[in-house]
Amino acid sequence: MNVVYLGIDRSYSIEGLKVVKKAGGRIVASHLNKNKFSEYPLNYDVGISLGYLHKVPLAELKKCSWINIHPAPLPEYGGRNVAYHAIINEETHFGATIHYMNEEFDRGDIIETRKFEFSFGTTAGDLYNTGTAMSVDLLRDYIPKILKRKQLISTKQTSYTYYRKEFINDFIEVEDQTKRKITALYYPPFYPKIKIGNKTFIIKELT
Repeated sequence: MNVVYLGIDRSYSIEGLKVVKKAGGRIVASHLNKNKFSEYPLNYDVGISLGYLHKVPLAELKKCSWINIHPAPLPEYGGRNVAYHAIINEETHFGATIHYMNEEFDRGDIIETRKFEFSFGTTAGDLYNTGTAMSVDLLRDYIPKILKRKQLISTKQTSYTYYRKEFINDFIEVEDQTKRKITALYYPPFYPKIKIGNKTFIIKELT
């Protein structure tokens, strides 16, 4: 099958392209950066998106099936900064989703959502890394069926939450008593520390 593969310049997206090639997909166009892709071939059999940041034009979606792998569970966590929101929302599970694409971000029919459990103290970076690894695993499991033109069982999203890209304030406000303790303990190369869950974080001055 002739495949158009759209991704980003991240390791998981690059690995996904290798997975498609190894499974026998004939890559007729590929894209691995943050820019918008526009050089679509006239004809191809399937489109794969893994990490791509832009909408695929409706005209392209009408040509063939397009499949996206989203590094978060749907329908709960569509959009951007979803690992941040999952932690703020006090979730205990995260994951990844493979779904058909339509003209709306992360809104197409779901083929499968996989989840993993995480504990208090898990960081957004942890969730991102595990979610993207799970995304590649989903692609690895489904690409043989996709390339054999099998119709994948899917379900419509009846509820939906989408987080738009927005500024997130990364300053954490603490009481003056805590600030005094931080400055009292700050004596490089010795730094104040805070333990959250099973992780210890060092507080250092931003230079």
